[in-house]
Amino acid sequence: MLSKDFPTHHDIRGGMSRKTKKQVGSQPTGWGSLYITESENCAIKEMSNGLWNCFKIGLASDGEQSNFKICGDQRTGNSGDYDQIRNYPVKHVGRTEAIAHELWRGEGYSTLKGYDWNVPEEFKVKFKRQRGGTEWFCCPRELLLKEMDLWYTDYRGRARRVWTCDWMGQTHVNPPIIFEFNQHGLPVAANMKGRKGRPLEQEALDFAWDYRVLTGFAPKGCCSLTV
Repeated sequence: MLSKDFPTHHDIRGGMSRKTKKQVGSQPTGWGSLYITESENCAIKEMSNGLWNCFKIGLASDGEQSNFKICGDQRTGNSGDYDQIRNYPVKHVGRTEAIAHELWRGEGYSTLKGYDWNVPEEFKVKFKRQRGGTEWFCCPRELLLKEMDLWYTDYRGRARRVWTCDWMGQTHVNPPIIFEFNQHGLPVAANMKGRKGRPLEQEALDFAWDYRVLTGFAPKGCCSLTV
């Protein structure tokens, strides 16, 4: 008999209290991004014909390169395509993530028991044993993105000064990657030649373009600022 076969109400801990969310005090305090990601391989998305999905609202300290590494690490837990669909530059990442999580827990769209009262019962079966990767939010896609965009517009902790470091490709000997439009009107990395070290891969360049379009932040001279 495996643990998945235990009765759903069985408490193998012998009655010890359970941790339901992260401790805010241990979160990072510096600048970075609050991002929203989703996986294409999601049963709830299929069940709702794309109207609902499970979303990760997470933090990424520092800038573009650090954010790409975090997203890459998380992709290993998803068998389908996994991408950011929003990225909000902020001054205090830990505090911002805590505020966003409390907001959507308060709306009843968390995957955590006790904070899921607005999630349809037919979806809850997918996380009834609470074995997912920390906390996700199961909600209508259009609602989440609309409300988060409105919230960020007036958020006092939003970052207004463009980063000066941590851009894709930036090192002590290489400048940041800059995009320019080609003859077809599509962005291409304009300064790939003459760089020292390992060339950047397609996935890193795709992420850099998306990051800059989503945040509105980019190194000087990048055409993403004109989109």
